[in-house]
Amino acid sequence: MNMINGRSLINGTSLFWLICIWYLLVVLIAGGLQILQLIWAIDPLFIVIAQFAPVLGVLGVLVFAHVPSEQRPFVRSLLPGATDRRRMLRHLVIGIGVTFAFGLLIVAAGWLGQALRTETPFGSVGLFVAFLVLQTAGSIGEEVGWRGFLQPALETKMHRLWACVLIGTLWAAWHVQNMVNPLAAVLFNLSCIGLSIMFGYIAVGNIWQRGLIAGVMHGIVNIVTFLVIDPGYALVGSLPLSLIFLIPFGAAHIWM
Repeated sequence: MNMINGRSLINGTSLFWLICIWYLLVVLIAGGLQILQLIWAIDPLFIVIAQFAPVLGVLGVLVFAHVPSEQRPFVRSLLPGATDRRRMLRHLVIGIGVTFAFGLLIVAAGWLGQALRTETPFGSVGLFVAFLVLQTAGSIGEEVGWRGFLQPALETKMHRLWACVLIGTLWAAWHVQNMVNPLAAVLFNLSCIGLSIMFGYIAVGNIWQRGLIAGVMHGIVNIVTFLVIDPGYALVGSLPLSLIFLIPFGAAHIWM
């Protein structure tokens, strides 16, 4: 077997089917969680529990990796190794800084499009803190799957950039609620691809380290968009401003 970054480059057909199974599992779990959200009357203002579908899909893959079978070494070969704490913290700080800069672009887009919120969405500090915690937790739940598992798995067969583009497309398709308006769907897809590139290059380490770094970044984007953009102007929130980060992010990647 050939080796890339110390991990086996396994048969592409097996990888394709594993990813298809994981993605299908994620979609089915997300559908089930959406039903539970309705049954339990969980306010989507605070959290959409379908965000935990990707990490639940990963847990299913990890359970499979510990079951005696001829495929177990293949699955384990796709799992990235851990990085040291100092490098992880450096990438987390960089990710937070870059994402807050992206948040400023969201604010600018809202201001230029006259789409900024005019009312406070929360009536108390406690509700606001709960919102921040739950949104971050949900984002980490997503990113353990997208950037923690799927990103390094795809990188065994393709360049990181193309892996980011493919994940961004799958990530956008997973948000079917944003695909009703054709223009919004195109803009949202472009934004997801841009953010996927940003998250995919900054997140490092094993599944959980990557999930934490990308999850915090993802949470910041969600939180800022919700707090500053009027829900009636969702199209503004779908602007592909993340593509602007290709140049500064490329410079940051060279430095790292």
